[in-house]
Amino acid sequence: MDDPSLHVAQRFAAPPRSSFLETPASSTLKDESARSESGLAGAGPLAGAWNVQFRRIHGDCARDDEIEARERAIRSLVEDRIQAAMEAGAFDNLPGKGRPLKLEENPFVPPELRLAYKVLADANFAPDWIELDKKVRAAREELKALQERHVTWLRRKADDARSPGASHPGAPPAHVSHPDVPPHDVPPRDVIAQHRRVRAELEKRLAEINRAIDELNLIVPQLSLQRPRLPVNDILAEFDAACRQAYPGLRA
Repeated sequence: MDDPSLHVAQRFAAPPRSSFLETPASSTLKDESARSESGLAGAGPLAGAWNVQFRRIHGDCARDDEIEARERAIRSLVEDRIQAAMEAGAFDNLPGKGRPLKLEENPFVPPELRLAYKVLADANFAPDWIELDKKVRAAREELKALQERHVTWLRRKADDARSPGASHPGAPPAHVSHPDVPPHDVPPRDVIAQHRRVRAELEKRLAEINRAIDELNLIVPQLSLQRPRLPVNDILAEFDAACRQAYPGLRA
């Protein structure tokens, strides 16, 4: 005697993979539903449950497509109206045009400090680390200007010393202090003294800037805002080389 459960299992068995792949690409979920209903007719409660689930999936897909189509239509309508308003000059001469945006929250500021920073900004003050960073940058610019001014001054003094009939008041004997330097390249004592004062000032400012950078790196809210210390030895070596090039007989 045949087992009835075997016939039910065979009826609801999944179709072979090859038959699924041979389905035309143009078939829709609605066509699949119709074929499923005809194939499952009379199969009992199990077939009815399968059909209900299929219809539910089909209905969800249809609703998603409808929502997406409506959103596309709304976006297109909004873009068209904005473009038309722009062409009509509706956005011309608006209040605040050309002014920077005033962003209330700074992503680099920790949440617990944002209120305090806002109070400072409303009072036209900046946080300590911003003010200190400004001072560091200004000090570095002045340091660079100091070096450039001194090198230019040395170059002018060297040109004056090489001019015909130039005298060298206070210059030490060339064979004593600079035996390997031509007499006209031997700097006078006043040039040597001024050069030493400027170099000492340069060393002092380098140390001050590095101390300020160390302090800045301790109070910035983000590690990415820290600044590297100035390479003192490298800066002094470059300065000495530039001075010797400007005035060949100069010694540090």
